Amino acid sequence: MSEGSFYLLQAGLYPILTSSAVVYWITNHAQTDGWYFLSLSTMIWVDANDGGAFCYDSLNSTGTPSQYGGSSLVGGYQQISINDALFIAAGDYAQVSCYSSNGDGNSFIYNGGLTATLINSFFDAKSAGDPHRRKNRSKPPR
Repeated sequence: MSEGSFYLLQAGLYPILTSSAVVYWITNHAQTDGWYFLSLSTMIWVDANDGGAFCYDSLNSTGTPSQYGGSSLVGGYQQISINDALFIAAGDYAQVSCYSSNGDGNSFIYNGGLTATLINSFFDAKSAGDPHRRKNRSKPPR
């Protein structure tokens, strides 16, 4: 994952969600310590008896949820998107887990992808493109 990774859950698999969170997407192991931008996009179907379906990202080393996405609207396909920035140590990796509220076995995931891209520091990226950086501030206004 020195530059990025992509993992796709192919259409037509329909993994059934249970009340216990299950990992459905993982990134490659990080080759370098750094900040990584994570982006997940998937479709879910929430069954009327389930009450909701949700996903979250976490580091494999901790399993602690970071950002959540999901819905409690029943019926029809719905989009889940998660965007996050995580510091990932070399050897560790990010993962996305999903579950349903009641676990009745009728809610499912349909298609989806997870992308992880090394960005190092989002603070550096912001300041590098800032047209009002310090050097521009030294000139008096006209």
